[in-house]
This record gives sequence, C-alpha cells and structure tokens, in this order.
Amino acid sequence: MEEQELVVVFSAAGRTEAEQIVRLLKENEIPAVRKGGVMDVYMGNSITGEEILVSLENLDTAKKILEGFQPISTSSGEGRRVYSKGQKVIGWILLAVAVVLCVIIPILFL
Repeated sequence: MEEQELVVVFSAAGRTEAEQIVRLLKENEIPAVRKGGVMDVYMGNSITGEEILVSLENLDTAKKILEGFQPISTSSGEGRRVYSKGQKVIGWILLAVAVVLCVIIPILFL
C-alpha cells in the first residue's frame, strides 16, 4: 500500500465540529481524519482546535464539499451554570465543613 501525503483541508474549532466535518467528507467518499492537540488527550477536546486532514489528491473535492459548511450547534461547555439559592447555601455549608475538617481541626491537634 502506498503512502499518501495528508494535507490540512479545514481547521475546526473543537472536537464536535471536527467529527461533523470528517463524517460529511466520509459520506462523500473522501477519507478524512482529525488531528487534535495535547488537550484532546486529557480533556476530550482541544482548546486550540483540530485540523482535518485529507489526501492531497482529494483536497480540491473536499474544499468544494466544505464550502458553506455550518456545524450543528451544541451546548456542551457553553455558558455558566445557574445555581438556585438553596444550592448556593449548601455549597457554602460544605465549604465551611471542609475548612473545619482540613484546616482548623489539624491546627488544634498540633
């Protein structure tokens, strides 16, 4: 099997968008792979984005397919979570208990 040179056809913002692009290309019979960053290994998503690679011979066709591509919007990792007043109170109580157990009690027994 001969080696093919892979080239970047698209730079995706994150893993979800990259997987959408790879799937779109494969549905159009163009083999493609995504290349994530180091954070992709640890967090499952790269904050620096991901590159989509195709063979040099498929580059022009892949570019035509990706013209006007709009990723499906997902809500993963977007926005801040809103906590109710009760959740905030419980959070502060748990923080106080943790401080007493981890800081104050050890000081008393020194």
